Amino acid sequence: MPRDRLSTLSDSLLLRIISLLRMKKAVMTCVLSKRWRFLWTDLSEFTFYQISSETENIRKLVDFVNRTLVLCNGDLVKRIGFSFKYANCFASAVNAWIEFAVKYRVKDVALTLLYSSEDKYILPQIMYSHSSLEMLSLRNCIITPRGDVEWGSLKQLYLEKVELQQPLIAKILSGCPVLYSLYLKECSGFDRLEVNSQSLMSLTVINNESFLEISVPYIHCLEISACSKQRFRLKNISSLVEASIDFDIVLDAINYFQKLFVSLQHVKNLKLGPHCIQVLSMLAKNGLLLPIPKQDCLTLNLLMNKPSIPHIHRLLGLFPDLETLVIKRSYLSYQDGEGHDLYACDLKCDLLHLKSVDVEMFEESYIGGPMLKLVQLLLKKAIVLEKMVIKVKFRGISSTPHSSGYIKIAEMLLSYPRSSPKAVVVLVDD
Repeated sequence: MPRDRLSTLSDSLLLRIISLLRMKKAVMTCVLSKRWRFLWTDLSEFTFYQISSETENIRKLVDFVNRTLVLCNGDLVKRIGFSFKYANCFASAVNAWIEFAVKYRVKDVALTLLYSSEDKYILPQIMYSHSSLEMLSLRNCIITPRGDVEWGSLKQLYLEKVELQQPLIAKILSGCPVLYSLYLKECSGFDRLEVNSQSLMSLTVINNESFLEISVPYIHCLEISACSKQRFRLKNISSLVEASIDFDIVLDAINYFQKLFVSLQHVKNLKLGPHCIQVLSMLAKNGLLLPIPKQDCLTLNLLMNKPSIPHIHRLLGLFPDLETLVIKRSYLSYQDGEGHDLYACDLKCDLLHLKSVDVEMFEESYIGGPMLKLVQLLLKKAIVLEKMVIKVKFRGISSTPHSSGYIKIAEMLLSYPRSSPKAVVVLVDD
């Protein structure tokens, strides 16, 4: 009797297949045959999660994790993650999981404790001496190292809903000499973030305190996302190369945003969220004088179903040195909400340096829609354009290159005049 094809695969390929399964399904493969009985124990990644908040279901998860970690080959584990609603009655079990990670030098550890709760997990002291750790993700944990932090190999640190103070932040960073990326989401307890580490290149701050002063003399990439009530002051950002700004802005904060924009004028790669786009457009519309930004690359992240064309037109006039333009999540309207028609919008100057354009559009905006009109304008004004990539997102209709909608879009693109003889337009079904 011929063997089945699955049996002819090597153990490494079978492990790859098992790794694609949920953890319980992966363990259940032990019943398939003698060969499969202990195969799963050689997995390099273990992820355990329970979305239910019922205590009984969480207890079942905890028991399952305990049994799994006893049977698996710890020396082969590279990543381990836990996600569930924590209660203090599970502290000893979680401590044992952390001890497992330290004992077997697991490089990537994620502990995501879900939901708001009065019970907070205190990270055990043994974790601070986990020198093999390269990636660490913690949510709803208490960090209180009594001694030094010895994360000599840590490259990425993700903290969410963690209370921090500047001395604690400094202590953590001093114990992470090769830390490359720091991600802080909804963390509290500090109004100043001073990062003097020369190894840290990327910093993300999302929905933190109402006011935060950020001093990052060596950071290359900064991402800030916040609600309308929050304010940021940026200091010592001369090394900044890329900045992503996305937060709600109320009308009385326009002066604040103007100062923030001025402080980022030297950044080469700027990414703006929808509300920032709207405010910058408002500043340009009102004729407020802004220093000429020096961005080479501008990325505009737009909201679905929100009018954006006039805003984009005004922003292009603010960035004369722009070489690369990226427009994402485009679902555009002909009007800006004030009755201004797309066809009445035009750029008063040529885009002298724009070489690359990458845009996303949906089928609702095709065939004479606003995005194609914007594309037409860019082809007309970008006199040194080299490449334009248009990613079309079709929904509910055929999206093959031979479909009628696809062909019509291609025909319209071919009919548009181009100021640049080198311009190549690429249409992609995304």
